[in-house]
Amino acid sequence: MKSQDYFMVLDVGTGAGRVVLFNETGRLIGKSYQEWSYRINGGAYEFSAEEFWLLLKSCMKEVIKKTGINPKAIKAITSTSQREGIVLLDQDGNYLYAGPNQDRRGEEYNDDLAGKDGALIYRKTGHWPEPFFAPGRLFWFREHKKEVYDRIAQVLLLNDWVLYELTGEKYSEPTNACETLFYNLETGSWDQELLADMGLSTDILAPIKRNGEFCGYVQPKLVEELGLSAKTPVIIGVADTQAALLGNGQYTQGEVGIVAGSTCPVQLITDRLIIDDQMRTWSCAFISEHKYVLEANARATGLLMRWMRDSFYQSGSVQQSFALMEEEAATIPPGSHGVMAYLGAVISDVKDKKVNSMRYICGLPQDYFGTDGRGILMRSAIENVAFAIKGNIELLYEISRIKPIRLVITGGNTKNRLFLEILAATLDLPLYVATQDETTALGAAICAAVGAGCYDSFETAVNIMGSRIEVIEPNKEWKKEYVSYYQRWKQNFEKMRGI
Repeated sequence: MKSQDYFMVLDVGTGAGRVVLFNETGRLIGKSYQEWSYRINGGAYEFSAEEFWLLLKSCMKEVIKKTGINPKAIKAITSTSQREGIVLLDQDGNYLYAGPNQDRRGEEYNDDLAGKDGALIYRKTGHWPEPFFAPGRLFWFREHKKEVYDRIAQVLLLNDWVLYELTGEKYSEPTNACETLFYNLETGSWDQELLADMGLSTDILAPIKRNGEFCGYVQPKLVEELGLSAKTPVIIGVADTQAALLGNGQYTQGEVGIVAGSTCPVQLITDRLIIDDQMRTWSCAFISEHKYVLEANARATGLLMRWMRDSFYQSGSVQQSFALMEEEAATIPPGSHGVMAYLGAVISDVKDKKVNSMRYICGLPQDYFGTDGRGILMRSAIENVAFAIKGNIELLYEISRIKPIRLVITGGNTKNRLFLEILAATLDLPLYVATQDETTALGAAICAAVGAGCYDSFETAVNIMGSRIEVIEPNKEWKKEYVSYYQRWKQNFEKMRGI
């Protein structure tokens, strides 16, 4: 392998598209970023697939120009994306609809599906029918836009759609396919019984290929536009949260990955399929055939931090606001003077809508509006997030009986040092922090490197390319205090679920 080998990743995020370039050791060489927006009508979200593709293509051109690399040195291209988003095509490959995972137009239909077949669907797919999954959207089109529904010939997930634009080939892969309610985790294929019960045909779903397999070559027109080699391979990519695990350097059973973004997936890698009898978590496919992910989610964690900023810290720039939030919270001792927040960060229960909408604050003192009142609320919100993450890790252990061997955290909230220190003390374990920018894209680049034959296995590629790690040890004094604070928070949380 020559030192000039590069791997290009197209990343379909919620608020933006990115194209990121890595070398064969996992070093970030360059990136380009384009924000995008959706057409919104109530709970319905859509986007123009043609416009988003033009933005991604402009990012590809820009990253090549900015880095000055020879495009022919790009060894392989791949994709990653948000989960649950879908694109609908007609028989001629024309776009009928494209929507992100925020599109909840199918909520009513998925609620009906949950009431009728929720337990069966969960046993087969590892997922409860939540508002954003694909069946509800398809049912909505059947009821409200039948002229569109009747033309649907293909359903692609968002990372599948990117590969289709790159190669003209239509394939799906397990880590995003398992987010459709159509994919049977045990057989590793589309579930014909579920599809038939929903009145759908397997013909509308693309064949499944494993992550890291060959998809096709870049189409000639795009080769010419970008100056690529005519035989630049496109490799099957991976969904964003599983990509983050790879980018963190995680591949082994017992590894726990925490993605501290807008929401907060907490993922345990397992060597066997585990389905929760009480249906509180997700079970997901992972990279190789005999690896899986058991996933809880602390939900609105980063969104809570943004709400705190917008509600109480609006002066100055975004960076200044977040810095002031951390500074004020740091002046408040552990336990936030008895204030406990329940502001959206929760212990997972995917079938219980009420849990995800709980919003309470307990123990506000009479003099809350004094000089340090804002800092008290801020620290209690950070502790809320840390306590919810710990509760989810305990839940994963309760279900799997697999003891976590290493906890690695990535995502935007890792920029808050106080949060990391509170989390390490709450967990009473060393906290491993991924310091590599664009960890999700890095995980997809690992898929590309394996698929291009640069490494003989995912394990080897992860060990060489995985993110640099910083270790935060738990504060000796704080960890003693947080034992009782966490237990009190959890007891109150369980009581509030019954309200």
